[in-house]
Amino acid sequence: MNTASSLKRKNATESEDTDRVKRVKVNCGVARVPQKNTSGDAKGKGKGKGKGKAVEKGTVMATSRPPSAPSARVDEPSIQPEADANTMAEQAEAPRRPRIRKLAPPRPYPTVHPASSATGPRSSHTEGKNAFCITRRTPLAAYLRRCKVLLLEDGFKELKLSAMGAALPHLALLAVSLPAVLPWGEDEIGVEVFTGSVECVDEILAESGDEDSSEPQEEFRKRVKSSMHVIIRIGKGEPATSVSHLSEGHDAGAPKKKSRRKKKGGEKGRGDQQETIPEPLVLQEPEQDAMDDS
Repeated sequence: MNTASSLKRKNATESEDTDRVKRVKVNCGVARVPQKNTSGDAKGKGKGKGKGKAVEKGTVMATSRPPSAPSARVDEPSIQPEADANTMAEQAEAPRRPRIRKLAPPRPYPTVHPASSATGPRSSHTEGKNAFCITRRTPLAAYLRRCKVLLLEDGFKELKLSAMGAALPHLALLAVSLPAVLPWGEDEIGVEVFTGSVECVDEILAESGDEDSSEPQEEFRKRVKSSMHVIIRIGKGEPATSVSHLSEGHDAGAPKKKSRRKKKGGEKGRGDQQETIPEPLVLQEPEQDAMDDS
């Protein structure tokens, strides 16, 4: 009797455990009710005990997921084209890009006018201020102010401007904009434009800087760049007051010659003077023996 009652109690507790709702806590602390599997096959197979029960559960879980399709990718042997020996040799022997040093092109106007002192201060130079080169680095407004000061304050009636290469549009814009700033009329301002080309020289540096190498250390190449010269004249283009002395025949830069007076008689007089010069007298003291004999 005792064994029968204990079996009934055990079956009752198992049935209560299966009917009881289990709650699982989530990370946020809220209890969540797990969902039950309603499939009949899973219920029938889940009633077993022991090892058989574990095996049946494993089979149910395996069948619940759809079987993964076999991968259609097949490992194929990688086919790589063999490198041609000739192409590799050509790439190895390809020459490197040479290093080029661009030398300064010849200037159309000297930095210092020949009539001015090269060692003196820049402010003392009056000649040659009306001839200069145009570059892209200086803005257009600065060139307009400079030309206006030369024409109105310094008294020049002629400007000589030059540009080369990428500065040509800058010079063309300056030549067109300058007459609108000046107080003279269009009939009094004349603009002459001359185009040409300048030969520039570039230095090609050697790849190896060793002095013992048989290769030449320096090579030069020539290239041609376009140039443009603009002359702006006011009226007839009279020179400034500081330069007007050159037209009168007085060269400010030429050194003055000192005049020397010629002596009368010329070379003959010099010869007579040399003959009339008396010869120097030499006095000699007598020896002691000669004095005793006397």
